[in-house]
Amino acid sequence: MRCLLKVSMPTEIANQRVADGSLGKTIESILSEINPEAAYFAEDRGIRTGYIFCNVKEESDIVAIAEPWFSRLSCPGGVSSCDDLG
Repeated sequence: MRCLLKVSMPTEIANQRVADGSLGKTIESILSEINPEAAYFAEDRGIRTGYIFCNVKEESDIVAIAEPWFSRLSCPGGVSSCDDLG
């Protein structure tokens, strides 16, 4: 199943990571672990946001894809099936 993970990086945490030079390395590390089909980063309502497209074999795999974003960057996020997006 193809899915979209949207992650929003809390401004204070993201700014601290930019200042200490670790934001890019952290994102790169997470992306290398989850091996997404595509990843795009933009601003959404003033918040750094990532749109990560992944293929998952089973719904239970979504936890492994989303957890690094929560634990390393405190990102709230949501996952949608690309079929749900129309």
